[in-house]
Amino acid sequence: MSTRPAKRARADTDSDAVDPSKLEELVDSIDSRTVANLLVAAGKAHPYIASSIQQEVDRIAAAERAKVLDFDYLSKSAWKTLNVTYNRLKDSHAYEMTGEAARSIDECFESIRARCPKNASFKTKESALETLRKIGKSICLSNGVVGHEIRIYYQDGGKLVPVMLDIAESLTDEELETLRPWCDDKLVELQGMAEGYCIFEDLGQVIDVWDGDGEGEDESEDSIDGNEEDGGESGDEEEFEEESFVAGMWAQKHRRIL
Repeated sequence: MSTRPAKRARADTDSDAVDPSKLEELVDSIDSRTVANLLVAAGKAHPYIASSIQQEVDRIAAAERAKVLDFDYLSKSAWKTLNVTYNRLKDSHAYEMTGEAARSIDECFESIRARCPKNASFKTKESALETLRKIGKSICLSNGVVGHEIRIYYQDGGKLVPVMLDIAESLTDEELETLRPWCDDKLVELQGMAEGYCIFEDLGQVIDVWDGDGEGEDESEDSIDGNEEDGGESGDEEEFEEESFVAGMWAQKHRRIL
């Protein structure tokens, strides 16, 4: 009577046998850098994976181009921080709150940086640049202890110019031409104000982005400059800033006389 050979035991450590239901758990247990490296390797080995990666990148880019974000609320937030939040405090207490005020304004810059990537829509970048300009102007025109100390804080640089420069450098030639009147008027105005306080010293680098892109005499009127003619809170805000600036300069001159 012949005997059948015993079956070979199944290896429990077969690396090729992966339960598909556990893939998500396995991936979650790996750090993001390793996951990225594995995805790149898979894309190189399998063209259909590479194609899927490209399709996802294109989808994200298209979604960003279609999205329009308005950052004007951040300029209002920064203006309130500079002119309202601490204006009832005694000078000594207001001085102590300068660090908190500076962090609040820096958060506005970081929010714009995070939400305005290079592939953002033109209107989103336009709003970002104008909001940054308004915040810069508010810093120049703000009165009181907090305003004075914030200007000293930005004499060391700050985040406004780097964020503005990144956005300006991501604009196409056509977009730069559309915004040339804004640069020649509003941005140059900010540079003049900032020079009086020795702040935003690298703002010229942003203005230089527009150099050599045409004369800008017959540009489209569909630019940021038109937005400020709409009135509303933004117009009132800048009108108040101008009045505050005049009052502040008078006060400084009066103190010098005394």
